[in-house]
Amino acid sequence: MKSKIYLSLFALISVLIFGSWSRITETYCLTLHHAFIDGEQLQYKATAGSIRVHDTDDRTAADIFYVAYQKNGLSSSQRPITFVFNGGPGSASVWLHMGSFAPIRVKFKNSKGDAPLSDFQYQENPYSWLGFTDLVFIDPVSTGYSRAAEGSDPKQFYGYDQDIHAIAKFITRYLDQNQRGNSPLFIAGESYGAARAVGLTDYLQTHLQVKVSGITLISPALNYELLNFRDGNNQPYAAYLPTYALTAQYHHMLDPALEKLSPEVLYDKAAYFAKHAFTIYLSQHGTAMPALLVDSIHYYTGLSRTLITQTKGRISDNLFMNNVLGENKLVTGCFDSRFTGKALQNRYIDPSETNIRSLFLSSFNKYIHEGLNYKTDRPYRATINPPWNYGSGAVNGFLNVSYTLEKVIINNPSLRVNVICGYYDLSTPMAATKEVINHLKLSPALRPNIRVNEYKSGHMVYIGDGDAKFKTDAANFYKSALAINSAPVFASAN
Repeated sequence: MKSKIYLSLFALISVLIFGSWSRITETYCLTLHHAFIDGEQLQYKATAGSIRVHDTDDRTAADIFYVAYQKNGLSSSQRPITFVFNGGPGSASVWLHMGSFAPIRVKFKNSKGDAPLSDFQYQENPYSWLGFTDLVFIDPVSTGYSRAAEGSDPKQFYGYDQDIHAIAKFITRYLDQNQRGNSPLFIAGESYGAARAVGLTDYLQTHLQVKVSGITLISPALNYELLNFRDGNNQPYAAYLPTYALTAQYHHMLDPALEKLSPEVLYDKAAYFAKHAFTIYLSQHGTAMPALLVDSIHYYTGLSRTLITQTKGRISDNLFMNNVLGENKLVTGCFDSRFTGKALQNRYIDPSETNIRSLFLSSFNKYIHEGLNYKTDRPYRATINPPWNYGSGAVNGFLNVSYTLEKVIINNPSLRVNVICGYYDLSTPMAATKEVINHLKLSPALRPNIRVNEYKSGHMVYIGDGDAKFKTDAANFYKSALAINSAPVFASAN
């Protein structure tokens, strides 16, 4: 796949002056490749490197690592470019990079997405998005190979606003350095990365006059009030119940009448119950739960009536994952509830994360060094757990970017939004996402700007056999967005 390696002139000069790779602030390694994508032999270049950015007051600097893929043979003004990141906060982009968008991906054992027991490999990805957009994968500060510069405090980048400003500076510098200012600009983020994508779009358009053509929100965390089982917050119990139903059906824990339904029909029935009868009860606070309601929750979740009565129907995600499989001494996954693992006393380990972690990290380390020839002594940090300041993104104590999403669409009516949901996602369940989208205060003319695509998969919808549909839906989304957006990325400030 690889044919030739180049180094930037800046990198060569830096080596000659300083004599050490470790002291270079901006470097890149470029390799040439080919792959068979969308029925054609596609030539492309891959660039792995870092760009230095500063905080708002230019007091703290960081070197942000990225891997970029650019198809050969097209003018940059004709070719969209997509900046991609995962979430956390505190996650590198390895998951989207090695699982879905890039021209390579990890090699799963089967169509469900099980990892092999050993011999972790990567392979060409026939579902890569490179056929219709160039790609830049970004690792936020302190994740991946990205680090705060020597003498700089990384905590200065640990916040909703600070993180957005740093990524925005990275994007504008990348566009400038690579003469991509006229390329249609797209952003894709997963989980917390979707909240970042919304805030980033607003910051780019409002403060930097950079036009965004489209954003892809994958398993988005848009309103934490629907996701956080904090004491006194009843909203998540209703938002999670439809996914509880789908999970219980997948594991054959429901009444035969529900087992016969398609997941789509079951979701609609459970969502209607959760939105109406269950939500009405939850709003009545400490009242005793009627037997009919207990029966209904048991009917849709497969949980014991005793547990439902004891909790007054307030079943957290952790409680559900530990109890839905009954006496089997197994727990379901959180990121993907189709996966199961052994129950551990007083400790929950997500079997769906355990399934992929070693596969992705081992394959990435092999690929970045052998496939892209990128050399560094730094360890790659797939995830960290930083102290995070949600700043301007917080509403009533919860991160909530729904108002910002409204704003960016109203301010830019040509912006298109692609929302991705997985049926078996117990991290950011589909009903929570739809609740946000359905309550956006948009005019009938702007409502079609948002499309919601559903997948019979988990939080990472591209794991398993959902990847083909994911790619097809994305290609149609880009085609639609590009038909509307024809203005350059750097819009007039007037």
